[in-house]
Amino acid sequence: NLFSCLICAILAAASIQFIHFEYQGQARSAFFNAPLWIMAIILPIGYAIIAFRFAVNSLSGIAGIIRSHKR
Repeated sequence: NLFSCLICAILAAASIQFIHFEYQGQARSAFFNAPLWIMAIILPIGYAIIAFRFAVNSLSGIAGIIRSHKR
C-alpha cells in the first residue's frame, strides 16, 4: 500500500506539471471550446485522493500490526 501511495503521489505531481504545460500552451478543446487544462484538472485531484486512501490504509495496517505485537 505504501508503494501504491508513492506511485499515486508521483502521478499527481506529474499531472500538475501536465496541467501547467497545457495552461501555458492555451490549447482549446473541440468540446465546448474549453481550455484543455480545465478538463485535465481532475487528474491531480483524483490521484491525490487515491494516494490519501492508500496512505490511510497503510497506516491503519501498520497500527494493526503494532497493536497485535503488543499483546
